Amino acid sequence: MACTLSAASRHPFPPTAPGRTLRRRGLSATTTHLPWPYRTQAESTAFPIHPALLKADDLTSTLDAPVNPPPPHKQQPPPHPHPTMAPPPRAPRRKACEALLPDGTTPCSATFRGWGRYCAAHLEEHARLAGRYKDAAARAERLRAKGALGEKQVRAMVLESVVGRALQRVRAYRDALGEERAAREAYLRRFPVRAQGAGAGDEGVGSRAGSPGSVQSDSGGERRESSRGSRFAGDERHEQRLAALTELQAGCDVLIEQLERRREEIVAAVQQRRAGREAVQGDSERQPLLAGGTPRPRTGRAWHIALFVVLLVIVLTLFMLYALGHIGTLNHAHS
Repeated sequence: MACTLSAASRHPFPPTAPGRTLRRRGLSATTTHLPWPYRTQAESTAFPIHPALLKADDLTSTLDAPVNPPPPHKQQPPPHPHPTMAPPPRAPRRKACEALLPDGTTPCSATFRGWGRYCAAHLEEHARLAGRYKDAAARAERLRAKGALGEKQVRAMVLESVVGRALQRVRAYRDALGEERAAREAYLRRFPVRAQGAGAGDEGVGSRAGSPGSVQSDSGGERRESSRGSRFAGDERHEQRLAALTELQAGCDVLIEQLERRREEIVAAVQQRRAGREAVQGDSERQPLLAGGTPRPRTGRAWHIALFVVLLVIVLTLFMLYALGHIGTLNHAHS
């Protein structure tokens, strides 16, 4: 009894009766006591089944394996490139080093073969100088947050110690800017910017002072764009940074003057308050001494006035008593 293989027959142990014939793509196999493909090796060798079906790991891969593969002489080998078939790498051309000597005007006379712009010695120096100004720039950037103060922040300072610490931070920031400026100038002095025009007779060496985006041509006539143009953009970044450093240093100088003037104002105010307190304390301490040494005011005139008033009252009283006695005597005589 023949049946067509379906998705239901992919069960690990399909209910296949003994003696049933399984057909798929023109290949048949008769089972005896186990369903296909769980037959023994002896039962498998009794039927012309392709080795790809016998070596399969599971039923799914067995069903998906090719039934009629091409003969060995028609099979394509796996694609693996032969070493001799690969194109040889293009050797870099020999060119002159573009660095300048320490005097800043004499170009380096060494030649090298490579894709860079400098020889081995100047390449190390280039890395050292570039690392120096980058480290200085990073240090200046770290000090910028505490060293760049505004006018309101300066006016808000009321203690001399606070102004002193601010002066130290601003001076450190200015020194870091100066270090970065010196490092960048040293770098540009040894590795200058390229000029805009590259001569036609350079023969692939390229102008030493050309622009970073200048086009160079090698001995074969091939033109290529300099890699420095994409990295430094004509070294305008260095020039812009140097101009910015000049402005920042000038701003730091102005800020230092403001802080020093603010410190003088704070010191003058403190001295004035101290002098006022000392004056008040001195007056309070000298008050008892001044009170004891002051001569008493003169009171003789007041006593004289009081005595005159008392005598006047007494005299008037006596006169009135005499007058009243005399009047009484006269009245008694007439009666």
